Amino acid sequence: MSFNLILSSCCSPIKKKKENENQTKFLSIEEVIKEKNSDWAFSNCGVSSSILHFNLKTFNKLTIEFSHDCKAIFPMSSYNNVIDVYWQPQLISSKEYDIVKMIEKHKKHPSKTPFMRFRLKNDSTISVKYYNRDFQNRLNSVDKQRILFPDNFHYLDSNRCKLLNMNLEIDTLNRIIGKSSNTK
Repeated sequence: MSFNLILSSCCSPIKKKKENENQTKFLSIEEVIKEKNSDWAFSNCGVSSSILHFNLKTFNKLTIEFSHDCKAIFPMSSYNNVIDVYWQPQLISSKEYDIVKMIEKHKKHPSKTPFMRFRLKNDSTISVKYYNRDFQNRLNSVDKQRILFPDNFHYLDSNRCKLLNMNLEIDTLNRIIGKSSNTK
């Protein structure tokens, strides 16, 4: 005689993600935040962009990685299946990149209104609404080869994340080499 025991939880309002052989699928924005080391990027491995890191160090902060040695940390809040990100950046960078200069230039104007809002577009894509499109365009204009603040981000599994991080490092090295050869 065999017994099958089925347990269900009525206490958790957050739906659990489904895992299909090699894909992680999210059912709510809350899952995105709670996922340990949840990483998202604009590219599915083409031209690299910035990488979003949720739950990297603290639960209520979003880390945006522009290169391996350049990051900005923003406060965020989540409610009603959206994430609001506020323009109060904390920069961590070993070099004075153009994006760092642009953020520093505009850092003095913190706003109580969100800078951007995330929604889960589908199980592996986050859509972004920017409250100031002109500012988004100015931020994106600092790098002619990459889109640092795109309209969508895609979930990165560990292999795609490693590849994108490698692409970010290659882009950074190419810019450094390009700038040093132009100054000679």
